[in-house]
Amino acid sequence: MNCVTRQHLERAERIVAKARNAGGLAPIDLERFWDADAKAHADPFAPDCPQMPLGLRMSPECVYSELGLPEAWYQLWHDDTYWRPLARRYNDESERIVGRRLLDEKTNRFQMHRWPEIRQLHDIFEGRNAWHEESFSYWLHPAAETEDELKALLDRVEQRLENLRACLLPTDWAEQKARLITERGPIPPYRGQRGPVTFAMSIYGVENLIFLIMDNPDLAARYRDVIIRTMLERARILDEEAGLTPTNTPHGWGWW
Repeated sequence: MNCVTRQHLERAERIVAKARNAGGLAPIDLERFWDADAKAHADPFAPDCPQMPLGLRMSPECVYSELGLPEAWYQLWHDDTYWRPLARRYNDESERIVGRRLLDEKTNRFQMHRWPEIRQLHDIFEGRNAWHEESFSYWLHPAAETEDELKALLDRVEQRLENLRACLLPTDWAEQKARLITERGPIPPYRGQRGPVTFAMSIYGVENLIFLIMDNPDLAARYRDVIIRTMLERARILDEEAGLTPTNTPHGWGWW
């Protein structure tokens, strides 16, 4: 049964006509919308919550289509001097259209590459992170392919955990730290990581991890526990280097 009536079509046509008259924009009171959105984020379950909170936030990739520019992904990941002008241009447009500057003009979500001196979790597990231009991103390559190789790898990681700071930070860290903070801002706390199963598969292989869990659950559990210990110790060291304490450290964690 067709539930669309002539009245529905006429109403839709009026809305489209209004949008065309406004340069393609929907007729909306932006200040009222953002005020209601702020209230919704403050308490989305309040009885008087005016609307659903807007969860969508723009990420750096949007600049190419929105600004009509050729894609330059390696620069987007690594070059802040390239990224920041694009973010400003995008925000000038977004502010005109929706009344807000939607992109962070200081850093983008690939901020991890601004601190290459601090080794990542995959470095500790000897995974090779290689740039692939075809997919515009890094791909993590395995560090072990057999159970014996995985056992040996975990032995080495556990040895590093005895003094992870020496593995995590460069030998001249004391000299570099002040310069890097001046150039790049505060040391970023470790509050996000590639998903644990994805990371484990990246280091050991997809099928290998599945068979390991089925055939050798004790080694799989050891692998899991070493990943957890390494993540917690890495977070503790970076919090300490950033001057964070249990009373002022940021809460929360994210997987990607």
